[in-house]
Amino acid sequence: MSASAPRPSAPALFVSSSPPPGFVAALLKGLDEHTLAATGQLYREETFVIGLDRAEGEEVQAGLTGKTAAGLLQISLLFVKADLRGQGIGSALLRRALQLGAERGCVYACVDTFSFQAREFYEREGFEVLCEIDTTLGEGIKKIFLGRKLQPLEAR
Repeated sequence: MSASAPRPSAPALFVSSSPPPGFVAALLKGLDEHTLAATGQLYREETFVIGLDRAEGEEVQAGLTGKTAAGLLQISLLFVKADLRGQGIGSALLRRALQLGAERGCVYACVDTFSFQAREFYEREGFEVLCEIDTTLGEGIKKIFLGRKLQPLEAR
């Protein structure tokens, strides 16, 4: 039986609700370098916001946030105030995001939602359920992950 090498000590970690200046940029730079070495292409994560026009100081009524990278569009947040729902605003926000994804060369879009939120909305917009997982929000409440292919700009 040979002697084994001593285990390295656990790394010092930190947890923060707001990352230190430059932290996210450094992570993205590292991902860019790793992806470039592995694929010959940059990762190039770009975030975006699409919102319903509003007057200066007026409350946000509706909007969407997301990011694009590596040919994928990720919808992060989509919200429309209750009194504005059913007027096509959510669809307009989502369709603009899908268009932006195609403009940025994305071939696939993904989003996640809870079972009490917008599953049917995303399915009407062409998304398909990829998987569902249980949550701790209450009995039967699931986190639903959906995706859809994007139509290339030249095919429109």
